[in-house]
Amino acid sequence: MATWFTFLPSFLFIFAGAPVIETTHRQPHLTAPLTGITAAVVGVIANLAVFFAVHVSGPTGCTATWNGRRY
Repeated sequence: MATWFTFLPSFLFIFAGAPVIETTHRQPHLTAPLTGITAAVVGVIANLAVFFAVHVSGPTGCTATWNGRRY
């Protein structure tokens, strides 16, 4: 029952909101800002990926110990 009442509202919101979302695909004044927001989110994710890659693979990154030795 807990699973049923946890996920049922999500499915109802999706099925109720899908027709409304579909009508916005043909309206440029709504799709243009969303395109910019999507590009910004992709840029933030890419920036974080590069940041973490540099800090993990750098000279002090990935410092782990095994049998008392530092790697």
